[in-house]
Amino acid sequence: MFALLVPLSAVAHITWIARCVFECYCILVRPSVAKDWPIEKFFLVAVSTIGFISLCKSFINFLRWVWLMFLRPPKNLKEYGSWALITGPTDGIGKALAFEMASKDLNLVLVGRNPSKLEATSNEIHEKYGEKIHTKNIAIDLAQFTGQEIADVIEEGIKGLDVAILVNNAGVAYPYARFFHEVDLELMESIVKVNMEAATWITRAVLPAMLRKKKGAIVNIGSASSETLPSYPLYTVYAASKAYISMFSKCISLEYKQQGIDIQCQIPSLVATKMTKMKPTSFLIASPEMYSKASMRCIGYEHLCTPYLSHSVQWFITNALPDAQPFWVLVLFTLGSFSLLKLSLSFLQWVYVNFLRPAKNLKKYGSWALVTGPTDGIGKAFAFQLARKGLNLILVGRNPDKLKDVSDAVLAKYGKTQIKTVVVDFTGDLDDGVRRIRETIEGLDVGLLINNVGISYPYARFFHEVDSELLRNLIKVNVEGTTKVTQAVLPGMVQRKRGAIVNIGSGAAIVIPSDPLYAVYAATKAYIDQFSRCLYVEYKKSGIDVQCQVPLYVATKMASIRRSSFFVPSTDGYARAALRWIGYEPRCTPYWPHTLLWGLACSLPESVVDAWRLRFCLRIRKRGQQKDSSLKQA
Repeated sequence: MFALLVPLSAVAHITWIARCVFECYCILVRPSVAKDWPIEKFFLVAVSTIGFISLCKSFINFLRWVWLMFLRPPKNLKEYGSWALITGPTDGIGKALAFEMASKDLNLVLVGRNPSKLEATSNEIHEKYGEKIHTKNIAIDLAQFTGQEIADVIEEGIKGLDVAILVNNAGVAYPYARFFHEVDLELMESIVKVNMEAATWITRAVLPAMLRKKKGAIVNIGSASSETLPSYPLYTVYAASKAYISMFSKCISLEYKQQGIDIQCQIPSLVATKMTKMKPTSFLIASPEMYSKASMRCIGYEHLCTPYLSHSVQWFITNALPDAQPFWVLVLFTLGSFSLLKLSLSFLQWVYVNFLRPAKNLKKYGSWALVTGPTDGIGKAFAFQLARKGLNLILVGRNPDKLKDVSDAVLAKYGKTQIKTVVVDFTGDLDDGVRRIRETIEGLDVGLLINNVGISYPYARFFHEVDSELLRNLIKVNVEGTTKVTQAVLPGMVQRKRGAIVNIGSGAAIVIPSDPLYAVYAATKAYIDQFSRCLYVEYKKSGIDVQCQVPLYVATKMASIRRSSFFVPSTDGYARAALRWIGYEPRCTPYWPHTLLWGLACSLPESVVDAWRLRFCLRIRKRGQQKDSSLKQA
């Protein structure tokens, strides 16, 4: 009934609009024909059209959902190859997926930390499907090895095998909910190593063979904690690690789609596993077996999906509307009015927060501010702006000479500022560096933390072209550095019940749907965004304001942009805008022209933005390779 009424409603609505357009023509061109036509009709046409488009969009999304959930045929996974590699296969979703893969006549490489459980799982598979299914076990504790060591073990283990499907399922979560400052270092490092580093390096190990064959499928298991929900407080690092996986999957999906490799992040919600500690299954809580059956039907399709039916029920279906009756016009008018009201309120809010809202007094948080990466770019500009506001500074960077230069420059301009410096190489012994930070801030009223330190690619490149050192440093600096410095500073803020934390994110992870050829960088910034959002919810009631600031391009060395412009601010211009936002929303784009670009990106279909971004990054890659080539020749 609903499917019939929407097209009929469309015909009636289009006919009515055509008649109104004709009457508008009469008013404008031949006013004598329709002098008494009410001006309110213009408003009714415009507003109800917005509502009608909204209704049509919902209907199209509903039809698409029906197709994906019930009608679309699954792919023949053996077309990718004969072997599938699954991490975390001894329990839960991983084990269920292993059995499902075996049922499709795929041989299995099982990667887990417990040799006896791996052997037991292999025996169960052989008992059910016979010796026609070959299995190979690789016993490795992903939390105890570096990314390169994991990749070496995997490469050696799959040598000679046609591994065409990879399922990155292994994961670590909190044993129970806890505030971020209550998370012990061992747990935090396990989540980072297993959920992010292991998935990244195992993908890197398997990918070259897929590229040679020009076919393959990679499935990364994400979580509703980073996609379905706006935040997941008290599980901050876990949720942020899954945001990394989601963004990583989106980026490399776009990078390798044309190479015949289908990469996907699957987003389960509640599944009855030991990790979730849920036993009973229901319509909303799937068993691992139920989830894995749904999961298999989605492999090879969208880069982001929620395979299980009840997890994907997010649509609101309106009651059937009588065709061409005043009631449907009223409903559409109401929908359009709400759309127009929402748009108007959003615009007024945008004007207020960008031009009218007063900045907070940052000294109320405390008398000291800690800034990482303060010797250049945005970090340096932050240091000067904070000193201008009367805050004392703790500058954390790796180069003692540059730290001294910045300190001297700040003191020359703002003589009353007290400055302490801490030399920390975020690519080196980070734990020792964090220890020195703790010692330096002991007894100081550190009320503001600016996590600005970060690295990116020297230029755009495909994921398999990223060298091991760069890959390791991206995660270590951008993820571990921010996480560990935050954990060092946060307890003092909790004790004082006041503080502000600003984490510098990136438009690469938030504004555009993906950033191909910068996959790991974008994924680390997705971690930062979700990490910040969760901390914001966790500590808001403790008087601590946590925020992720999302700049687009700024004229810095990292962005390789020398001159500022309307859409590309100088570092000082960005920092001045950034200070006005501290203490407000959990996520923001402080420089207002950047918000215009964000709005433009959101208004375009993701496929259009993805295609543009891929072409743009390929041009950057080409220029970078040419520069490297000329340097080698010189």
